[in-house]
Amino acid sequence: MKKIVRGMVKGFGQIGGELGKEISEESGKIVEGVVNPVNLLGDLKPMSEGDYQQKLAEDERKKQEEIAKLNSEIKEHGRDVEGEMDEVRRQKQREEEKKEKEFLEKLKVQRERERAEESVFADETTNPHKKKKKRGGAFMKGKGKASTSDMSATGEFKGQVD
Repeated sequence: MKKIVRGMVKGFGQIGGELGKEISEESGKIVEGVVNPVNLLGDLKPMSEGDYQQKLAEDERKKQEEIAKLNSEIKEHGRDVEGEMDEVRRQKQREEEKKEKEFLEKLKVQRERERAEESVFADETTNPHKKKKKRGGAFMKGKGKASTSDMSATGEFKGQVD
């Protein structure tokens, strides 16, 4: 049984080798038949110096015509890029000024609000005992020093009983 399997493996090896050789020979023939310099380049002739200069001049003329054509189309149907750029700059400047104005207005309103809050808090948080005492005028009636007419000869107030 082992001999049969070995014989088959050797047979397959020989068949594979022969097939590989034949494929490589045939592919070489195909490549040689399809790709050769004559097929690729055909009737290639060297160009004279005069023909070369004429070809360069013709290419340059075509190039200039194409540029002129494109420029005329841009002028007729194209955009005024400089004008658009100026307009964009002006619009951006207006937006910045508007934002600055809004910011200053908000800041002004906020400061007014803070001042109002500070005055309200200042009135509410002030300790009544720490407030400045109101002083009356010299002729104001009310709590004050007792006059000498209310005192006795010994300096005591009348009506006080100890």
